[in-house]
Amino acid sequence: MLSAEIASITCDGHKAPLKAIRKVCPDVPVQRCLVHIKRQRQIWLTQYLKAPVTQELLYLSKRITYLKTYEQSNDWLADLYHWYERSKTYVNEKAVQHTGAFSFIYKKPTSLSLYAPEHLKDYLR
Repeated sequence: MLSAEIASITCDGHKAPLKAIRKVCPDVPVQRCLVHIKRQRQIWLTQYLKAPVTQELLYLSKRITYLKTYEQSNDWLADLYHWYERSKTYVNEKAVQHTGAFSFIYKKPTSLSLYAPEHLKDYLR
């Protein structure tokens, strides 16, 4: 039988693989593939690009490609958290549907904490 120590896992961010990874390798750091982050950014942000809040997030998200160190990643996550704190009223806007139900106007970034270092996850939930 082959044995190997897994240092980290990079994946596309889908829920099923993440759930399996957490079950089988709970202590292994998981990160999302940069290509998948860029694609999701394009889908989410180009719809509402005129809003200053969205332009800020687009600028912030483009910085992901340049993160090289753990410290830079922590700084980026802190900047993302501060952006969200300043922008949460806009992000959480809801509209009333014809049925009377409420729905979010803008697609919510539900998994900000998914790939954060453990000590920052509580801030991003």
